Amino acid sequence: MPSTLSLILRGIRETGLRPAWNSVAHAVRTRWVEAKFADPDRPLHGLPLLRETLRRLPVTPQSFPPAGPARLTPGPLLSLQRDGRDLILTFRDATVVLTVLAADVIRLRAQRGPTDWLAYIIARPDVDWPPCPFEVAETIDSVDVRTERLTCSVSQMDGRVRFLDPEGNPIAEDAVPVGWTADGHVVWGQRLPPDACVYGLGQRATALDRRGGCYVNWNTDPRTYDLGDDPLNLCIPFLLVLHDAGRQGCGLLLENTTRSRVDMGQADPAVLAVEVEEGALGYVFFYGPSLATVLERYTELTGRVPLFPMWALGYHQSRWSYFPDSRVRRLAREFRETHRVPCDAVHLDIHYMDGYRCFTWDAERFPD
Repeated sequence: MPSTLSLILRGIRETGLRPAWNSVAHAVRTRWVEAKFADPDRPLHGLPLLRETLRRLPVTPQSFPPAGPARLTPGPLLSLQRDGRDLILTFRDATVVLTVLAADVIRLRAQRGPTDWLAYIIARPDVDWPPCPFEVAETIDSVDVRTERLTCSVSQMDGRVRFLDPEGNPIAEDAVPVGWTADGHVVWGQRLPPDACVYGLGQRATALDRRGGCYVNWNTDPRTYDLGDDPLNLCIPFLLVLHDAGRQGCGLLLENTTRSRVDMGQADPAVLAVEVEEGALGYVFFYGPSLATVLERYTELTGRVPLFPMWALGYHQSRWSYFPDSRVRRLAREFRETHRVPCDAVHLDIHYMDGYRCFTWDAERFPD
C-alpha cells in the first residue's frame, strides 16, 4: 500500500488541493468519531479523545499476519448421529455437522465447542428448503452422505472431506483437515487441480481469474488503490471453481463473520487455503457442474435482487457530496427548470450523516 504522504500528494496532483484537503479532513474526522463513540455509553472527551484519535490515524486494515501451523485437528471419529437433515459427526477434538439443504447443496460446520452461528447472509433458512432424501453409509475409512447428485465423504481418521459426483469423479477434496492454530484461528485447505480457474470474492484489483493470489475478506475504504492492493470496499466470501476442462464447477460460501484469508495457490500452487479469525469454520458447498447452476443455487440461498423500479434506470446525479438541504433542492430545481434534464435521483453521499455514522441525520444540515 502507498504511504499516507504519497497518497496526499497523489490526491493533490490528480484532483486538486481542495478535494484532497476535504478527503484528509474527512479521514481525520471519521477517526475522531470512531474514537469518541467506541463505547457509546461512555463517549470520550478532552485528552483521552485526542490520544485515541491519534492512535487510530495510522490505519492498516491489510495487516493480517498469516496464522501459524495447525496445532489441533479433529482426530479420529468417535460417533455419528442423524437428526433430520443434519448429520452430526463427533471426533475426538472437534464436531463436524453436515446439513443437506438440497441434492447439490451441503453445508459443513466444524467447531471445537458450542458456537452461536449467525446466518447473516441467508435469505432462505433451513426450514424453508423442501425435504431432500439422502443416505448415510459408514465404511472402515469414511462416512458417506449420498444424494442423487452428490456424495460428501468424510474421513474417519481425521475429518478430511471429499465431494464426488454421481459417477464417483472428484469435484473437490481437502488437502489438509480443518485445524486450529495456537492463537485459535481456523486453517483449512482444498486441493487445487492444475487446470482450475477460481473466480469471485467480490471487488478485487486483480485479474478475473483469482488463482495465484491471496485475498483478505475485510471490507476496507481505501483513499485510493493500485493494481494488486487488497482488501477493498466490497469483500464477498463466495468463490467459484471451474476445472476438468470446464466440466466440473462448484461454489464455496464462507459463513464466518470475522476476518478471513483465502490463498488461491500463492503459497502452494496445488492448495486453496482458507484461514478464519475465529474458532469455527462454516461453509456451504454448491455443485453445478455448470457455474450457472451454482449461481442459481447460491442466489436461492442468499436472496435474489428484485426487478428495479423504472426510476432507478433513469439519470442519477451524484458526487462527494451535497449539503445542506437547500443545496439539494436547488440542484433538483436547476435540473428541471434551467437544464431541462430529467433527473430521477440525487445521491447525498455522506454529509447528511451525524458524525458520518450510518442511519443518522445531521440536524443542522438536514433539519427536516
